[in-house]
Amino acid sequence: MKYDDPKDCILKNITIDAKTSCWEWGLSKSNGYGRVGVGGRLFRAHRLSFMLLSQPHEMTNIPNGRYVLHSCDNRGCVNPTHLFLGTHQDNMDDMVKKGRRHKMVGSGFKHAKLKEGDIPAIRERCNQGEMQKDVARDYGVTASRISEIICGKRWTHV
Repeated sequence: MKYDDPKDCILKNITIDAKTSCWEWGLSKSNGYGRVGVGGRLFRAHRLSFMLLSQPHEMTNIPNGRYVLHSCDNRGCVNPTHLFLGTHQDNMDDMVKKGRRHKMVGSGFKHAKLKEGDIPAIRERCNQGEMQKDVARDYGVTASRISEIICGKRWTHV
């Protein structure tokens, strides 16, 4: 469906949650964020909503290096009263403050080459005098990674 006014596009494609007052985006989403094409450009719907609806009579530009953050923590929300400008650091601080930070450790990290069960064996081999580069080769990691394990900088939870 084509809209002549981008504001209409936002306002006609939301469902308002009476409990949270979030304006849930009803069209395409990517990673939980609404997506919308306007004038041949693709926008995240919450950013477009902020630009179009946060000021009553003018379009608000988002300064370079600024993010549009959600006070409601709902990626699909486009309610301009739930949106505010901030930096990447503001977003990270908000995430920590609200307990949304999920620290990936050990084999929970999607690119981990090692598993928790490997760590005691690695430590034992190095404690027995085996060279770190040889242990690293066997596990497909770098010697510096083995050194970090031995020195207690990595895999400290094991």
